[in-house]
Amino acid sequence: DIPPGMDDIDAGELYEIEDHDDLSIFTDGLIRFRDWMALNGYQDKPLAITEFSILLPFDYGFPPEVIAQYMHDTFDILLTLRTENGLPSDDNRLIQQWIWYVIEDKQQYPFSNLYNSESKELTLVGEAYRDYLLTPRP
Repeated sequence: DIPPGMDDIDAGELYEIEDHDDLSIFTDGLIRFRDWMALNGYQDKPLAITEFSILLPFDYGFPPEVIAQYMHDTFDILLTLRTENGLPSDDNRLIQQWIWYVIEDKQQYPFSNLYNSESKELTLVGEAYRDYLLTPRP
């Protein structure tokens, strides 16, 4: 449904639970937003994604292994995706910075946590994050 406060909007996109790790939806959204930026005179501005991850619980089909794979796949996309509407000063990459949500959320969305403060250990997703950062890339 259309969120409250957006009464003048009469269209939207409906995503199902199983769409939360769909890489084509993720990629398409990045491209469409960068296209909008270029169309509206913002192509020369860097774009940052301030938080993203999968916030759904394990019993919805998103165990840590799936979340970790999604993280790796999206990081690869964010590092390499380029179009003619990307940032010219950054070799036309679409996204210049991003932040994974979250280091630790003990209450509402703990499913993508990188760290467990009680055990003082990285979670499986946190280990995947560390491994990604330590893997050399071309």
